[in-house]
Amino acid sequence: WGVLSNPAPTYPTSVVVDTWKKLPAPTGKLSATGKLTPGATLPPAASLPPEQEKAVRAGCDDAKKALLEWTRWLYAAGALAAGGEGDERALVLTEASLKATSTFKFKTFFRGRKDALKDGKARIYLSSLSANPNSKDKPYIVWRNAKVRFLKADRSGGPSTAMLPYLDEESRVKLNLGNGPDGAKIGPDEFVTTGESTIFFDINTTPEASAVAVEIDAEILSGSAGDAVLRVTVADREDLSKGRPPANAIMANPDSPGYKTWKANVLEFADNLPQTSHGEPTPADRDPIPLPWNNDYNQPERDRFHTQLKYFRDDKFLVEKMLDDPTRLRLEQAWSDLYSSFSFHPIFLQFLTEKYQLDFKGKKIGDLTKADIDALAPEPRMYVGQIKSVYDAMVKSQLAAQPGHLDDCLKFAAAAWRRPLTPTEKDSLRGFYTNAREVSKLDHAKATRALLARILIAPAFLYRVEQPPQVSGAKPLTSFELAGRLSYFLWSSVPDGELRRAAAAGELNTSAGLERQVKRMAADPKARRLSAEFFGQWLGFYRFDSYRGVDTSRFPEFTEDVKSAMYDEAVSFFEHIIRENRPVKELLTADYTYLNKPLAKHYGIKQQVKSEQQVELVAGANAFQRGGMLRLGAILTATSAPLRTSPVKRGDWMLRRILGTPTPPPPANAGSIPADDKLFGDMTVKQRLEVHKRNATCAACHLRIDPLGFPFEKYDPVGRWRESYSDGKAIDDASVTLDQTNIEGIDGLVKYIQRNDEQVRRNMSQKLLGYALGRTVLASDLPLLDRMVNDGPDATIAQLALEIVNSPQFRNRRGQDDTPPASATVQSAQATAPSNRTVPANRTALHGSTTAASPATPASRTAASPATAAGLTTLANRNARPSPSRGER
Repeated sequence: WGVLSNPAPTYPTSVVVDTWKKLPAPTGKLSATGKLTPGATLPPAASLPPEQEKAVRAGCDDAKKALLEWTRWLYAAGALAAGGEGDERALVLTEASLKATSTFKFKTFFRGRKDALKDGKARIYLSSLSANPNSKDKPYIVWRNAKVRFLKADRSGGPSTAMLPYLDEESRVKLNLGNGPDGAKIGPDEFVTTGESTIFFDINTTPEASAVAVEIDAEILSGSAGDAVLRVTVADREDLSKGRPPANAIMANPDSPGYKTWKANVLEFADNLPQTSHGEPTPADRDPIPLPWNNDYNQPERDRFHTQLKYFRDDKFLVEKMLDDPTRLRLEQAWSDLYSSFSFHPIFLQFLTEKYQLDFKGKKIGDLTKADIDALAPEPRMYVGQIKSVYDAMVKSQLAAQPGHLDDCLKFAAAAWRRPLTPTEKDSLRGFYTNAREVSKLDHAKATRALLARILIAPAFLYRVEQPPQVSGAKPLTSFELAGRLSYFLWSSVPDGELRRAAAAGELNTSAGLERQVKRMAADPKARRLSAEFFGQWLGFYRFDSYRGVDTSRFPEFTEDVKSAMYDEAVSFFEHIIRENRPVKELLTADYTYLNKPLAKHYGIKQQVKSEQQVELVAGANAFQRGGMLRLGAILTATSAPLRTSPVKRGDWMLRRILGTPTPPPPANAGSIPADDKLFGDMTVKQRLEVHKRNATCAACHLRIDPLGFPFEKYDPVGRWRESYSDGKAIDDASVTLDQTNIEGIDGLVKYIQRNDEQVRRNMSQKLLGYALGRTVLASDLPLLDRMVNDGPDATIAQLALEIVNSPQFRNRRGQDDTPPASATVQSAQATAPSNRTVPANRTALHGSTTAASPATPASRTAASPATAAGLTTLANRNARPSPSRGER
């Protein structure tokens, strides 16, 4: 405020102050201290008339631009650095960077841009503009020793030669070679410009030239400099704000009072207002590094700093001029955290030791005393003292922060255990830390690590346990238990801060509160986990990114990139359905999918896809045989054999996963057809299965399975569309079901499933309910299932989830004596039900359900891990009949 209220600011501070003063005045009046005068009031920003607010914002933008652009103009900055095409210099105003000279050798390089080398000519712009508006002098600049070097496309070229022979006739006349001001004689190849001018001239280039290197000397004519300060540039364009920076210099008489006053005013500007120290948001390797490191680009000391230290403080203006005390303290703590996170101080001290050849007798930085530092020569004493001071401040800050670290551990425990800690638990954890420090003699860092380990091995973290009531009857979950159920259902993870807040406020005890949270969580990016966990387990693409069921010697095009993209395609498709509140009917009928370039190429899709890595939404997918869950590459591949397609696997997948009507396991003597279709002879896979079905023990199941598998046959074993087999035989993808329904290919199969829409939605609802409750679906759940089905095909996943979350089954737990008999389970629930059981912080869903012997599942268990606890089913036996669990919901 003091800077902006200065009635007589010096240049260039005045540039910013002038824009500030042009802003519309507020209603109230401010004193010189920046406070309201007695009785005055300022209107809140929201009450400003729209036109006034627009004018104020535009004026603030002008002030910001004035502040940022003045330094960029002084240094003739090019475009913001991007891909090496802009200006990578650090535009910092310092004594060194403001150094002026009366003579300067310009060297620059013109690439073969269309406007730089055109029609056999190269155009060169010379500019000298005043940087000191208070100057009354307009000096002359003499230009001499102009040389040029032409480079070919391979950057080869001859030596630098005099530019004079290459000047075209018009440029010779314009430059008035050999004539100085007022008839003064200068060299025959020299010319003069005035201190406020921009001129250009053309030189003839060689036919093969693709770039031009230019050298030219400039000197302020003796006696003409006065108090002038010039910004002088040599460029290949008139607009210097684009592209790479031109050759530039600050030229003046360095001993003149005018220059010295100008420099002092610029340094005052740098001290009073924030500098534009970087041309882009992220640091570049050309940014300045601290003394006494050598700041010259691309030399060992500078490279050592960038590879070993990288960071240094350059926030003096921010700390001293802008921050309040609490924010300043937070910043100091952040720097302390950064400095203490690696060996910053020892590395810096080792550098100083080597640079100045110091001998500290093996002492480390923490052991250095004031006497050790005072015994050094002045220059190393200053730098060693500085780094020691920073180190001591860091140690002091770390010691002061230790009680806060312990408090943070308790907050972490509450988040990890998914509920508030009891006073006894807090005392126990604090006692554990104290014991580690006092008895085990651990330092603070090791004791804190031990405390974190203690928190993470606690059953409250490893298990998601809900203790059933000691008597019969249901009992409502506590708010935090309900938050845990909800979070593991939708996110497969611990409740976030907002869900914990809602639990603490009692909002989860109301239907409205639950509805708000379900909608919020379904729209959150973490809902992608529901896509991966629930849909992945239900439909069989769970962890497809590590799938090993394809013979890559037969299908080498099935690369890791393609496999990963297939998995992302499936997860992203279901994530879109969840987060965008799409109706569940789109699971079958969606006319979109998710692709990246490798996957689009694998599928043979010609439509343009931009992304090389992340999959992106692609509309109109039905036109190229994609869209909907039946056409997902991960599912088509997972339901194939390693060497060929498998109509049996695909048909069984339809019955089991989609319709919920699985066939019984095949008899031991059922036999099989060859694993390689090249062994079929002249038969197709359909013909081989027809032979197989002649076995009466096989026919009953195959009559149900095969008609739902053959419509997929035009998708090969790695999910690509094809019109014929590799031997040229036509593909017959038509079939007839037991109820004599004709199905013509994948489109016919989609229509067939749509006619059985209610059965499909009931099966999905049953799977979702079992996943949410972490147990087998019971007969008592049928009314809830009916409500979910009655929501219809336009219901969303969030809507179905809300039906579950609002149900007594979800919001209560059974007593210990309320375990239902096995006969109470819903028969069709025996088919591969995804399960979100009473499990862990890091593992939500497993196949099957818990048993009486395993009321809680450890967090470290995964679907593919061996069953070390009684009754746990694994991925290998996921189709086994599940059994009810004790205390199930």
